Amino acid sequence: MTKKERPTRAIQFGRWLGHRWRGYLRYEEKTLLWLQRKGVPIKVSRIFGWILKAVALIVLLYVAFWITLIFVLATVGAYIVLNTDSSMYNEPAEWRDGLSGFGLYDRGGTRIDPHDPDEMP
Repeated sequence: MTKKERPTRAIQFGRWLGHRWRGYLRYEEKTLLWLQRKGVPIKVSRIFGWILKAVALIVLLYVAFWITLIFVLATVGAYIVLNTDSSMYNEPAEWRDGLSGFGLYDRGGTRIDPHDPDEMP
């Protein structure tokens, strides 16, 4: 006996999308027939259908543009943050004489090397 193979996700997505498209076409046809019953000429109702499709496409492209722009800006920002050399903003600690004697001091004048404050120089 052969085992039935399960359709791939791509096939399942294609079927799902096809069902949605056919549903939309049925809805559009009902809407156009309703317009025709109300006395709107066939050509005008067809043009109205194309206008609705164009508006939907423009809205989808607009949303896709902003999502893509946000994604690109986030990616560029992350790249800049991760590849910035932050050591150029920090002054290195230096060995010098200070209030606590000779030692390693940071930019603010605080001694940062381990030392015994009770030690007499």
